[in-house]
Order: sequence, then C-alpha cells, then structure tokens
Amino acid sequence: MFHAGQEDLQAFWDLHRDSPDLQKIAAGRSTQRNETTKEKLTMSDTTKSLRPLVNRAPCWESEHESVITFFTDDGDELGFPFFGLLAAQYTPRDQTLALQWQGAQVRIQGPRARDFFTAFAKGSATGIKANGADILSVQLIQSPSPQAAAA
Repeated sequence: MFHAGQEDLQAFWDLHRDSPDLQKIAAGRSTQRNETTKEKLTMSDTTKSLRPLVNRAPCWESEHESVITFFTDDGDELGFPFFGLLAAQYTPRDQTLALQWQGAQVRIQGPRARDFFTAFAKGSATGIKANGADILSVQLIQSPSPQAAAA
C-alpha cells in the first residue's frame, strides 16, 4: 500500500496537471458532484411541488383563529375553541344549526345557518351574529350544572 504525504501529492499534481487523463478524472468528479447537486435540487423542487397537493385544512394553519365567536340575542359575546367542538347538527326543516361544546350548546337559526355551518366546517367562519334576515337567532343553551340537577 502506498501512503503519500500532502507534499508528494502536490508534487505529483504539479507534474501531471496538464495530463489529459487527470483532466478527464477531475472533470468526471466535478460532473458527478454537479449531478448530485442537481438531483438534490430536483428532489427538493419535487417536494415543493407536492406541497399544494397535500390536503390540509386551513384551520390547522396558524393565521386562522382557533376561537369561534358568537354574539347572542341577549347581547352576550361568547368564544369557544374551534377544536373543542363535540358535535354539530343541522336540521333543515327548522333551519337550525346546533353546535355542542362541553357544558354548552350554541343554537343558530335562519335561512343561512347551513351556509354558516359549511364555512365553519372549512375553518373560514370565525364569528356570527343574528341580523334578523339571514341569521334570525343565536342562542346559548347551557347544560344544567350537576348541583342544580341534584337539587
């Protein structure tokens, strides 16, 4: 086995720098490096191009509110965590949407209650207030407390 020091390798290179064989070898190495770099760039470009294909709900993105706000008919303003929703039910015959959180239910009535539900499910609706035409009523129905139920 041959071991060469740094000075020996430099002297060899200086003597044979113009040799066509060494130039081919050096060119091959740089080509291999460029191809590897191109492959990495191509892979990262592919990864970037796949990003829009991943179906990720906008509500998971940080720029969207995670709290939904309700303005009730009584004038109260309530906020519930979007991800704390336990159940939702839309009843077409009454045009009523019921959203259930732990300990409370918000009932929304009106011809556009279903539209609100669709937007809410997509994470694009962040609040609602009755206007007397499209949304007729927003009510909070609280579950009875355990102490009141026992009495």
